[in-house]
Amino acid sequence: MSKNTSNKIYCLMPLIILICILFTSCRLSAKMPETVEINGIMYKAAISASLYPLTEVADKEPDMKHLGIAYYMYTDGKYDCYIAYDYNGEPNIYFSDSQYDEAVLYYTSSENFTYYCKFGNIHDEHNNNYHVIHNVNSELFEKLLSYASEKSYNPFTVFKEVNDLEEIPVNNSDDWMKDEIHFYKESNDGAFTTSLGKTFYLLDDKLVLLYYYDFGDEDNPVMLIRRIPSEFNDPDMIINQSFGELYE
Repeated sequence: MSKNTSNKIYCLMPLIILICILFTSCRLSAKMPETVEINGIMYKAAISASLYPLTEVADKEPDMKHLGIAYYMYTDGKYDCYIAYDYNGEPNIYFSDSQYDEAVLYYTSSENFTYYCKFGNIHDEHNNNYHVIHNVNSELFEKLLSYASEKSYNPFTVFKEVNDLEEIPVNNSDDWMKDEIHFYKESNDGAFTTSLGKTFYLLDDKLVLLYYYDFGDEDNPVMLIRRIPSEFNDPDMIINQSFGELYE
Protein backbone atom coordinates (compact mmCIF):
# COMPACT_ATOMS: atom_id res chain seq x y z
CA MET A 1 0.00 0.00 0.00
CA SER A 2 1.40 3.41 -1.02
CA LYS A 3 2.08 6.19 1.46
CA ASN A 4 -0.56 8.42 -0.20
CA THR A 5 -3.17 5.69 0.07
CA SER A 6 -2.33 5.17 3.74
CA ASN A 7 -2.67 8.89 4.40
CA LYS A 8 -6.05 9.00 2.69
CA ILE A 9 -7.32 6.08 4.78
CA TYR A 10 -5.93 7.70 7.93
CA CYS A 11 -7.72 10.96 7.10
CA LEU A 12 -10.97 9.12 6.45
CA MET A 13 -10.89 7.20 9.73
CA PRO A 14 -12.51 9.96 11.86
CA LEU A 15 -15.34 10.20 9.31
CA ILE A 16 -15.80 6.43 9.28
CA ILE A 17 -15.88 6.32 13.09
CA LEU A 18 -18.41 9.19 13.17
CA ILE A 19 -20.66 7.41 10.67
CA CYS A 20 -20.50 4.20 12.74
CA ILE A 21 -21.38 6.11 15.91
CA LEU A 22 -24.30 7.88 14.22
CA PHE A 23 -25.56 4.61 12.71
CA THR A 24 -25.34 2.84 16.06
CA SER A 25 -27.03 5.75 17.84
CA CYS A 26 -29.90 5.74 15.37
CA ARG A 27 -30.40 2.02 15.83
CA LEU A 28 -30.30 2.26 19.61
CA SER A 29 -32.69 5.19 19.70
CA ALA A 30 -35.21 3.61 17.32
CA LYS A 31 -38.42 3.07 19.22
CA MET A 32 -40.51 -0.03 19.03
CA PRO A 33 -44.13 0.56 17.94
CA GLU A 34 -46.65 1.10 20.71
CA THR A 35 -49.23 -1.06 18.96
CA VAL A 36 -49.27 -3.65 16.20
CA GLU A 37 -52.11 -5.48 14.47
CA ILE A 38 -51.64 -9.22 13.99
CA ASN A 39 -54.30 -11.40 12.39
CA GLY A 40 -56.92 -8.72 12.95
CA ILE A 41 -56.15 -8.36 16.68
CA MET A 42 -54.54 -5.24 18.16
CA TYR A 43 -51.58 -5.83 20.48
CA LYS A 44 -50.12 -3.19 22.80
CA ALA A 45 -46.54 -2.88 24.02
CA ALA A 46 -46.44 -3.71 27.73
CA ILE A 47 -43.02 -4.75 29.05
CA SER A 48 -39.60 -3.96 27.63
CA ALA A 49 -36.16 -5.32 28.56
CA SER A 50 -37.15 -6.50 32.03
CA LEU A 51 -38.75 -9.92 31.50
CA TYR A 52 -37.34 -12.64 29.25
CA PRO A 53 -39.18 -15.68 27.85
CA LEU A 54 -38.24 -18.91 29.60
CA THR A 55 -38.71 -20.69 26.28
CA GLU A 56 -36.63 -19.29 23.44
CA VAL A 57 -38.70 -18.00 20.54
CA ALA A 58 -36.15 -16.27 18.31
CA ASP A 59 -34.77 -19.59 17.02
CA LYS A 60 -37.93 -20.19 14.96
CA GLU A 61 -39.52 -18.39 12.05
CA PRO A 62 -41.39 -15.26 13.17
CA ASP A 63 -45.15 -15.30 12.93
CA MET A 64 -45.13 -11.84 11.40
CA LYS A 65 -42.69 -9.22 10.17
CA HIS A 66 -43.63 -5.56 9.96
CA LEU A 67 -41.35 -2.60 9.25
CA GLY A 68 -38.31 -4.80 9.75
CA ILE A 69 -39.44 -6.07 13.15
CA ALA A 70 -40.11 -9.78 13.73
CA TYR A 71 -42.98 -10.81 16.01
CA TYR A 72 -43.08 -14.23 17.66
CA MET A 73 -46.21 -15.75 19.17
CA TYR A 74 -45.57 -16.85 22.75
CA THR A 75 -47.96 -19.38 24.22
CA ASP A 76 -46.25 -20.41 27.48
CA GLY A 77 -48.03 -17.83 29.63
CA LYS A 78 -51.54 -17.05 30.75
CA TYR A 79 -52.19 -14.37 28.15
CA ASP A 80 -52.30 -13.83 24.41
CA CYS A 81 -48.98 -12.20 23.56
CA TYR A 82 -46.20 -11.72 21.03
CA ILE A 83 -42.53 -10.99 21.60
CA ALA A 84 -40.41 -8.71 19.42
CA TYR A 85 -36.73 -7.97 19.91
CA ASP A 86 -35.43 -4.43 19.61
CA TYR A 87 -32.07 -3.31 18.18
CA ASN A 88 -30.42 -3.98 21.53
CA GLY A 89 -31.62 -7.58 21.40
CA GLU A 90 -34.01 -6.95 24.29
CA PRO A 91 -37.47 -8.57 24.32
CA ASN A 92 -40.57 -6.39 24.07
CA ILE A 93 -43.80 -8.08 25.13
CA TYR A 94 -47.07 -7.21 23.41
CA PHE A 95 -50.40 -8.28 24.90
CA SER A 96 -53.71 -8.36 23.07
CA ASP A 97 -55.77 -5.26 23.71
CA SER A 98 -58.55 -7.24 25.39
CA GLN A 99 -56.14 -8.81 27.94
CA TYR A 100 -53.65 -5.97 28.27
CA ASP A 101 -54.69 -4.54 31.65
CA GLU A 102 -55.04 -7.94 33.31
CA ALA A 103 -51.73 -9.17 31.90
CA VAL A 104 -49.79 -6.08 33.01
CA LEU A 105 -51.28 -6.36 36.48
CA TYR A 106 -50.31 -10.03 36.69
CA TYR A 107 -46.69 -9.55 35.59
CA THR A 108 -46.12 -6.52 37.82
CA SER A 109 -47.44 -8.15 40.99
CA SER A 110 -44.80 -9.70 43.25
CA GLU A 111 -47.13 -12.48 44.45
CA ASN A 112 -47.13 -13.94 40.93
CA PHE A 113 -43.38 -14.63 40.98
CA THR A 114 -40.98 -17.01 42.68
CA TYR A 115 -37.71 -15.39 43.74
CA TYR A 116 -34.30 -17.05 43.52
CA CYS A 117 -30.69 -16.60 44.51
CA LYS A 118 -28.10 -18.55 42.51
CA PHE A 119 -24.41 -18.92 43.34
CA GLY A 120 -21.59 -19.57 40.89
CA ASN A 121 -21.15 -19.23 37.14
CA ILE A 122 -24.54 -19.18 35.41
CA HIS A 123 -23.02 -20.66 32.24
CA ASP A 124 -22.02 -23.85 34.05
CA GLU A 125 -24.76 -26.33 33.09
CA HIS A 126 -23.86 -28.50 36.09
CA ASN A 127 -24.32 -25.65 38.56
CA ASN A 128 -27.48 -26.33 40.54
CA ASN A 129 -26.57 -24.15 43.48
CA TYR A 130 -29.70 -22.04 43.65
CA HIS A 131 -32.16 -21.30 46.42
CA VAL A 132 -35.77 -20.21 46.50
CA ILE A 133 -36.20 -17.04 48.56
CA HIS A 134 -39.35 -17.77 50.53
CA ASN A 135 -39.59 -14.53 52.49
CA VAL A 136 -38.36 -12.01 49.95
CA ASN A 137 -38.59 -8.28 50.47
CA SER A 138 -39.88 -7.65 46.95
CA GLU A 139 -39.41 -3.87 47.15
CA LEU A 140 -35.69 -4.14 47.94
CA PHE A 141 -35.33 -6.99 45.47
CA GLU A 142 -36.76 -4.88 42.63
CA LYS A 143 -34.61 -1.88 43.55
CA LEU A 144 -31.51 -4.08 43.49
CA LEU A 145 -32.32 -5.52 40.05
CA SER A 146 -33.18 -2.08 38.70
CA TYR A 147 -29.91 -0.67 39.96
CA ALA A 148 -27.98 -3.59 38.43
CA SER A 149 -29.66 -3.09 35.04
CA GLU A 150 -28.73 0.58 35.05
CA LYS A 151 -25.20 0.30 36.42
CA SER A 152 -23.83 -2.92 34.93
CA TYR A 153 -21.34 -2.93 32.08
CA ASN A 154 -22.78 -1.75 28.78
CA PRO A 155 -20.48 -1.61 25.72
CA PHE A 156 -22.35 1.42 24.39
CA THR A 157 -21.93 3.47 27.57
CA VAL A 158 -18.63 2.10 28.85
CA PHE A 159 -17.13 5.60 28.84
CA LYS A 160 -19.79 6.91 31.23
CA GLU A 161 -19.85 6.87 35.02
CA VAL A 162 -16.78 4.74 35.65
CA ASN A 163 -15.02 6.92 38.21
CA ASP A 164 -16.59 5.05 41.11
CA LEU A 165 -15.31 1.61 40.06
CA GLU A 166 -12.91 -0.24 42.37
CA GLU A 167 -10.43 -3.01 41.58
CA ILE A 168 -10.59 -6.21 43.62
CA PRO A 169 -8.18 -9.13 43.11
CA VAL A 170 -9.70 -12.21 41.48
CA ASN A 171 -9.55 -15.41 43.49
CA ASN A 172 -6.55 -17.39 42.24
CA SER A 173 -8.23 -20.78 42.67
CA ASP A 174 -9.53 -22.81 39.72
CA ASP A 175 -13.05 -22.24 40.98
CA TRP A 176 -12.80 -18.46 41.01
CA MET A 177 -16.38 -17.89 39.83
CA LYS A 178 -17.98 -19.90 42.62
CA ASP A 179 -18.59 -16.73 44.66
CA GLU A 180 -20.73 -15.06 41.99
CA ILE A 181 -24.24 -14.23 43.19
CA HIS A 182 -27.26 -13.86 40.91
CA PHE A 183 -30.74 -12.75 41.93
CA TYR A 184 -33.69 -13.38 39.64
CA LYS A 185 -37.39 -14.20 39.63
CA GLU A 186 -39.66 -16.38 37.49
CA SER A 187 -43.36 -15.90 36.87
CA ASN A 188 -45.51 -18.60 38.42
CA ASP A 189 -47.17 -19.39 35.09
CA GLY A 190 -43.78 -20.57 33.80
CA ALA A 191 -43.55 -17.93 31.08
CA PHE A 192 -41.01 -15.28 32.02
CA THR A 193 -37.87 -14.65 34.04
CA THR A 194 -35.63 -11.72 34.83
CA SER A 195 -32.05 -11.78 33.59
CA LEU A 196 -29.39 -13.81 35.41
CA GLY A 197 -26.73 -11.77 33.66
CA LYS A 198 -26.23 -9.27 36.48
CA THR A 199 -23.54 -10.50 38.87
CA PHE A 200 -23.06 -9.61 42.52
CA TYR A 201 -20.38 -10.41 45.08
CA LEU A 202 -20.34 -10.31 48.83
CA LEU A 203 -17.64 -7.99 50.12
CA ASP A 204 -17.38 -7.18 53.82
CA ASP A 205 -20.91 -8.57 54.28
CA LYS A 206 -22.28 -6.13 51.67
CA LEU A 207 -23.31 -6.74 48.11
CA VAL A 208 -21.24 -5.18 45.33
CA LEU A 209 -22.01 -5.21 41.62
CA LEU A 210 -19.52 -6.83 39.26
CA TYR A 211 -18.75 -4.47 36.37
CA TYR A 212 -16.36 -6.79 34.54
CA TYR A 213 -13.33 -9.05 34.92
CA ASP A 214 -10.00 -7.66 33.74
CA PHE A 215 -7.36 -10.23 32.77
CA GLY A 216 -5.04 -7.74 31.10
CA ASP A 217 -2.37 -8.71 33.61
CA GLU A 218 -2.58 -12.51 33.56
CA ASP A 219 -0.59 -12.80 36.77
CA ASN A 220 -2.78 -10.34 38.66
CA PRO A 221 -6.35 -10.49 37.31
CA VAL A 222 -8.85 -8.13 38.89
CA MET A 223 -12.57 -7.55 38.83
CA LEU A 224 -13.97 -4.06 38.67
CA ILE A 225 -16.81 -3.63 41.12
CA ARG A 226 -19.31 -0.94 41.98
CA ARG A 227 -20.54 -0.31 45.51
CA ILE A 228 -24.31 -0.54 45.84
CA PRO A 229 -26.29 2.13 47.74
CA SER A 230 -26.88 1.07 51.31
CA GLU A 231 -30.66 1.55 51.24
CA PHE A 232 -31.11 -1.66 49.24
CA ASN A 233 -27.86 -3.44 49.94
CA ASP A 234 -28.51 -5.52 53.05
CA PRO A 235 -28.75 -9.14 51.82
CA ASP A 236 -30.38 -10.25 55.08
CA MET A 237 -33.14 -7.69 54.57
CA ILE A 238 -33.69 -8.71 50.94
CA ILE A 239 -34.33 -12.34 51.80
CA ASN A 240 -35.70 -11.67 55.31
CA GLN A 241 -33.39 -14.27 56.84
CA SER A 242 -29.68 -14.83 57.32
CA PHE A 243 -28.07 -14.58 53.90
CA GLY A 244 -25.04 -16.40 55.28
CA GLU A 245 -27.12 -19.58 55.55
CA LEU A 246 -27.51 -19.57 51.77
CA TYR A 247 -24.05 -18.26 50.95
CA GLU A 248 -22.26 -20.95 52.90
